[in-house]
Amino acid sequence: MLSFSCAAQSVPPNAKEILTSKDWKIDGYGVENIYKIKFTNTAIIVHHNNELIGELEYYFSTTLNDCSPNGFNENNVGDTLSGKYLISEKSCLELINVSENELKFKSVYGGNPNNITTASPI
Repeated sequence: MLSFSCAAQSVPPNAKEILTSKDWKIDGYGVENIYKIKFTNTAIIVHHNNELIGELEYYFSTTLNDCSPNGFNENNVGDTLSGKYLISEKSCLELINVSENELKFKSVYGGNPNNITTASPI
């Protein structure tokens, strides 16, 4: 008899607290290319090999309707503490899993929607 178990993938109500409490290293790039993500209350900051490559204001949303090129509403920046989507002016990320040990997301627009990105806390 075989038994399969699978850890629940989810976005908890305190997702923003988890994301902002640590820096994250994107997995799978090796030691030559290190991508780090830092979440503040209002911005996503990305570094490649310790050089700043981008900073975008963002907010959480519970609806896919905000995930469009014209869906960003700067009045929502910093307001919401959780949701399934991270909305910025140039992209929308769908959170798949947020925990103390792992961050998983994929792009809804502004990137390849077929790639799931995994990051670990530093």
